[in-house]
Amino acid sequence: MANETNDIKQFRLSIDFTLADLAALLRIPISVLSMAESNMRLLPTAADLQLEALQQLLQEALPNLPTADTSYPKQKAQLALHSYLAECNQQLVPLQEQLQLMQHKYQRATNKLKIITALRLEAMAINQGWVNAQQADALEKLKAYGPEAQEPLLVKIAVLTYAVDLVEDKVMEL
Repeated sequence: MANETNDIKQFRLSIDFTLADLAALLRIPISVLSMAESNMRLLPTAADLQLEALQQLLQEALPNLPTADTSYPKQKAQLALHSYLAECNQQLVPLQEQLQLMQHKYQRATNKLKIITALRLEAMAINQGWVNAQQADALEKLKAYGPEAQEPLLVKIAVLTYAVDLVEDKVMEL
């Protein structure tokens, strides 16, 4: 397991997540996360890998997050935060468009599979080979565009949305 247990708690607190928030994101019980933070057990491998991916995404999304430093004039700090906020929002748009396209293709593949299934019932009058090929194509697209394929995009969108929220909070503090 790559994450040290003290690092887990520090990371969780640094992103203002509760135990329940992080446990839900990692899809593990709160008690498992709590025990991992208290050095009583290790995180399950899948959760540890998800945590590493989240840490990496946040590090990439928030590398130069400006802080509300008192040595900066207030306007300069606000300008830096607004600039970073614009960057985050710019990154969000193509990810959301990509996800929307993926969801649309998934729906089309689902509809195609329903049609092919109905045709299979009427296969007496239709070329069975064609029906089988169409069904295989629809199943392949379902896998390529389905919820598992969408999950990395959903995580990136969630991380960037969180980054936007953090920046907006910092702007409000100024």
